[in-house]
Amino acid sequence: MTEAPRGYTEWVGTPSTSAPIGVIAADELRRVRNNVWTFLAVGAGVAWGVASTIELYQIKQAGAATHDLQGFLDMLGQLQWFTLVAAAIIGAPMLLEDARRGALELYLSRPVTRLQHLAGKALALTWLCLMVFLLPILLYAAGAYIFFDDQPEGWTAAPWVALPYVVLWSVAVCGLALGVSCLARSGRAASLLLIGGAVTLHIIATTLLPNLTESTWPAILSPFNAMQAIQPWLWPSIQADDFPAWWGLAEMLALAVVGWGLVARFHPRLRGEGP
Repeated sequence: MTEAPRGYTEWVGTPSTSAPIGVIAADELRRVRNNVWTFLAVGAGVAWGVASTIELYQIKQAGAATHDLQGFLDMLGQLQWFTLVAAAIIGAPMLLEDARRGALELYLSRPVTRLQHLAGKALALTWLCLMVFLLPILLYAAGAYIFFDDQPEGWTAAPWVALPYVVLWSVAVCGLALGVSCLARSGRAASLLLIGGAVTLHIIATTLLPNLTESTWPAILSPFNAMQAIQPWLWPSIQADDFPAWWGLAEMLALAVVGWGLVARFHPRLRGEGP
């Protein structure tokens, strides 16, 4: 006995009026929340911030009258590594997996432009990287006021001044992660390429080249040292670095341009579509 053909069930609901960029970003954040590895990558950075806040309490218990601003800056420097790992795990495979699994065709078959697709992905990744910084900064700032009556010079503005600092790092790292995602052939290779490239560059710049040239100047080639060189601009109370601050800023802006330039030039396209 044959069954009569049936049509699709009528859909009942209200069409979403949200901007496509926000919808894409929210969907990407939902995927991160449901993925163990990406959740651990972000959670590890936040846990490090908690550990730094606990260290403040230990300093207070040791009898110190106030904490040191350098401890806050050291935490930011350590969080840069956690942000790099998070961007590599989350962002490096992001565009690549869309192209491999046919998601790009689904996105562009709807009223979503290519720019909106890329912007939504970039927004989600940048937001996640910022969260690795912002939550520890809030915890550390709250702990400083809870544990200490006296604060070091320049502390009142220090957490606020950290915002452009962490935005610069996050934008550069996210651009490089998405740029690598456009060039690699597998998600794992993309993640390893970003992490391995950053670690290798840091070792060469801080160890190999200074030993060969008998000079400390090649160390500025490390993006981590570039960020450190910017710190005296934002926190004048700390000792100036060996390198001019504008060198560090120029290097980080150059890395951001390279990463986002790779995205603009090599972003995934539909099969058969030219560049």
